[in-house]
Amino acid sequence: GVILRILYSDKLINEETFERICKDTYGLILDHYPWANVTPTLHKVLGHSVELMTRYNEGRGMKAFSEEGLESCNKHIRRYREMLARKTNFQDNIHDVFVRLLCQSNYLAFLQRKSIEKVHKDTGHSDNDELFLSLVRE
Repeated sequence: GVILRILYSDKLINEETFERICKDTYGLILDHYPWANVTPTLHKVLGHSVELMTRYNEGRGMKAFSEEGLESCNKHIRRYREMLARKTNFQDNIHDVFVRLLCQSNYLAFLQRKSIEKVHKDTGHSDNDELFLSLVRE
């Protein structure tokens, strides 16, 4: 629990202590469970996380590089692919999903979407349908 809390924080860490904890944990796993294979993910966390934090993140935890944002996007992507994208072929489907994600991540598009939301409240369109349609190639 401690290793993951440190890894997913954005706090400055004591690199030497954290490295010792990771190596000790790795050693305990190998000593007490010699029959188990260490997964590549566990190896990366215990063997290389300190190096990544030191070299690429100024000695801080890896919160800025976590996959939480990508994971939370999965339900939106699934809904876009199933309900809001063309089903003519895979390329069109993925293109429509990409454009919708672009609309949501672009600040200028966000501002435009807010103005569209006010104009089209009575039409029944979703918040960003007009913006989406303006960005889609036919």
